[in-house]
Amino acid sequence: MGEAWREARLIPTSGIKGSTDQEVRATSALLAVLSIVPSFSHAVLKQCGAPLGRVRANVECFVEVAFEDKKSKRTPRPDGLIRVTRGTTVWTALVEVKTQANPLEKGQVESYMEVAKENGFDAVITISNEIPPIQGAHPLSLDGRKLRAVPVFHFSWVRLISIAIMEREVRGIEDNEQQWILGELIRYLEHENSGALEFTDMGPSWTGVTECVKTGLIRRNDSEVLDVATRFDGLIRYSCLKLGQRLGVDVAPRLPRKLRDDPNARAAQLASELENEASFSATIRIPGTISDVDIRCDLRARQVHISTTFPRRDTPGTSPGSTGSSARSMTTCQTSSWKPMELADVMRHPWRSFDTIPRRRSLLTSLRSRASPSLA
Repeated sequence: MGEAWREARLIPTSGIKGSTDQEVRATSALLAVLSIVPSFSHAVLKQCGAPLGRVRANVECFVEVAFEDKKSKRTPRPDGLIRVTRGTTVWTALVEVKTQANPLEKGQVESYMEVAKENGFDAVITISNEIPPIQGAHPLSLDGRKLRAVPVFHFSWVRLISIAIMEREVRGIEDNEQQWILGELIRYLEHENSGALEFTDMGPSWTGVTECVKTGLIRRNDSEVLDVATRFDGLIRYSCLKLGQRLGVDVAPRLPRKLRDDPNARAAQLASELENEASFSATIRIPGTISDVDIRCDLRARQVHISTTFPRRDTPGTSPGSTGSSARSMTTCQTSSWKPMELADVMRHPWRSFDTIPRRRSLLTSLRSRASPSLA
């Protein structure tokens, strides 16, 4: 009989009636764990400017905090508030949370920015399933003047899950109880009832854009093309986060500084590539590997090309130990009905893609022989 009994959980996934219940439970669970697991709160809040250390941190968290707005005669109620105290320094941030496919609302976020400014708070943190194309960017186009007064930081749920997994599984937590508590948060957020969704589609413009690719009627300045281009970078960010979870390292897209600081310029570059070559391209960096990985999604041929360039070892005509010329290895994944989400699957299971190549064994042998001596 005992085999059929369900194990007691710290954060239950049953009894959630709708998106409101999801947001309340997810907010309360996340903020509670932030207040009790110092290494996790350091990994999340330090990048927002909070004055805390990795081990010692005084973090207080509150939910459903109401404020009085005398100007608008309304009562703003952010989903949460985080207060970090270190010595005489106090850092405070308001938190807005969305689950499922619910998007952040510009007016709501900017009203919380005004509340933060009036009360002398330091930041506003937003959390949703929206994945910005570039780390540090925000899904919303917020008022620049208000941002100068109160910065806004955004976390996608998948990014928070990745941070939690890295802290628990890779960096490690010495306290067994804290390790278990963080594991319960990960288990909850990875459950479908939590509202923390995977990256599931490329948006409403995807079908129309792919049809235009077939007919050659793509225009780089089309708003739908720019929307799909932005979502492609979001897909790359998502794939990097999921791959980083599996490998235990920080996998990230590699972009020139100009494009990294300007998401609109990056979207314009991708739209131009789609118009000229019917493809989207990206490069990712995986720490500890021999080279960066180049990804090219050919929408016309419905193929994903994943390749890397690395130096040959002991090329004829060069002295032993010199790098010589470069060798390039490419993996091509092709299906009859290519979908962009297959890229995320390839990134989560990188070696599975070799099954699509008849000469898998010879390719692996070639890769090992051309790589560094330790890999040969």
